[in-house]
Amino acid sequence: MIVNPLQNGWEIIFQRNHALLAGAIALEMKQQFRPPHWPETLSAIIDHDDGQSDWTQSEHLSKEGRPLDFTMHGLDMEQVRRVVDEANYKSQWIKMLVSTHILSVYSSMDHKPRELETFLADQKKKQKKLLRYFQLTKKELMQYYAFLRWCDECSLILCQQRLVNVSQRIEVGDLADGSSHFIYLKENNKLGVEPWCFESDQCCVSAEYHTIDQLSFSSTDELRERVLKAKTKKRYWEFEKE
Repeated sequence: MIVNPLQNGWEIIFQRNHALLAGAIALEMKQQFRPPHWPETLSAIIDHDDGQSDWTQSEHLSKEGRPLDFTMHGLDMEQVRRVVDEANYKSQWIKMLVSTHILSVYSSMDHKPRELETFLADQKKKQKKLLRYFQLTKKELMQYYAFLRWCDECSLILCQQRLVNVSQRIEVGDLADGSSHFIYLKENNKLGVEPWCFESDQCCVSAEYHTIDQLSFSSTDELRERVLKAKTKKRYWEFEKE
């Protein structure tokens, strides 16, 4: 889950909802950026976090009893394997994109345990077979994967509320055209992207979140109960072309 601190508590966004937001962003993008096998690509964007542990499978509190943001969790090989295994049951295209995402996230990790090294090496071998299957070059694959990564990163910037003033310009990353794109907050509280990459001159996306007016918890079960009882709220972001 994504955890944002409040003065007397926390704002919680489930990662699956963050992934739905990434999918909504993908649907708004110019069609020229869309990879082939569009339904499968969209599914990979929305579902690439679906292997994460649920409330009963992992600890969601720090030693101080505070909710753990997903960035604070250590390596969970079981979760990594689940993500790839679940993609196996959908399509070879989804499997290839999800595997590429796993390689992108974990290959640069320092002091990788042997189990992860072995797993990543196996993914590289499978990726080569999939490239032959789809008759793609590695360069083409990385261009298609860049679309997934862009939508995912844009969603994360919004969910983490990283845009707080009009002087900020956050680089989202490269798209298929190879150019970097920047997202920024405008004086009218709408968002801009430079260069513009959405199909329409204006678009709106949203995500659900929960607020909890409690700073610490005695157990993950207590946190879970508070989150599930909290009123579901919705936040909207409007993008507008200059």
